[in-house]
Amino acid sequence: MTYNNSYEDSSIFTEKTMSDSCNGSKCIVSCSCNSANGWYDTPSSYSARAASAYGSITKTSLRTYADLGNKTKSCTHNCSCSTSSSTSCPTGYSTGTTSCASGKYFVSTSCTTTTTYTCSPSGCSYNNTYTYPKGGKCNNCTYSETVSAISCPAGYSTDTTSCTTGKTLKKANGTKTITYTKDQNVSTCPAKTSTTQTITNACGKCEDEYFTAKVTICLDVQDRSTKEPWLNYVGDNLYYKAEGKYYGYVYGLAYDGSNDPGHMNCKTDTITFNNNPPKIEFSYMPNISDLAAGRLPPNVTWCEEQDSEYSTSGLRIISEKTRGAYRDFVYEVQPGWGWDGSNEANITVIYRCHISGTPDYHW
Repeated sequence: MTYNNSYEDSSIFTEKTMSDSCNGSKCIVSCSCNSANGWYDTPSSYSARAASAYGSITKTSLRTYADLGNKTKSCTHNCSCSTSSSTSCPTGYSTGTTSCASGKYFVSTSCTTTTTYTCSPSGCSYNNTYTYPKGGKCNNCTYSETVSAISCPAGYSTDTTSCTTGKTLKKANGTKTITYTKDQNVSTCPAKTSTTQTITNACGKCEDEYFTAKVTICLDVQDRSTKEPWLNYVGDNLYYKAEGKYYGYVYGLAYDGSNDPGHMNCKTDTITFNNNPPKIEFSYMPNISDLAAGRLPPNVTWCEEQDSEYSTSGLRIISEKTRGAYRDFVYEVQPGWGWDGSNEANITVIYRCHISGTPDYHW
């Protein structure tokens, strides 16, 4: 005989009724828990019901029996749950980061792993659980800088920014040393080598005002009687010494062509004076090649600086020496003369020699 499950969910309660057609009240013969679906009679002890890891669910229904009247039926089912987990960390952190390469340092924090439970049968539930694993990230190592004062070459100072009259401010580059201290005292942050920074024109010193001069010397050889150019004569030359070097070596007459009777020969050099005082030494001397060949210079009556036609301002004579007919002069170049903003002086000196006799050397 088949019995209907009349008034309650048949997956939980299994009821027997008086007849197949019984579908009303007071016709229930018996009611049991559907063991096939995991339901069982509710134990009287709470501890027995709590034995499941995820607890249990109990369904209770008031039934009206044909012979017993109203009775309550209670069925219990143990809960089962499946789980899923997810982990979240603050931005930039990861539970997979546990160490760092050289040049970076490790920073740790707490992450959160949330475990969610999906339970059955319907009505079962289990609260989410949380764990807090360690997360980490790698940051770039940082360094604090210490910058030294500017270091200057010997004789220079950062305090020297101007000079008194008669002195020139000379500039030079300075250097700063930058040392680094690591902010993180960990092995993955290596020491950083100090660096040097060049500071352009940061240092100064005052020097005596030196300058450049364009020096032109001329040798004019004339006949003693006629004062005309001494034709064909090249037996003597003129040179001068400045800053330890020799300049000039100007010979007798210059010719610009066959029709040129000859004119004084000049040469210009530009000299930078660094010594104090700046000096020029002029000397007039026989041609060395003539002396080596055994030829004697002609009868020289006098040779000296001629200042009636060309200015020699800016030169102060220091000494004069006579060698027979020759006269040598040492001059000091005077600061403050001929300056044009570029510290350049222009000096012209003429030696005019009056000669008599017959020269033994010709063009």
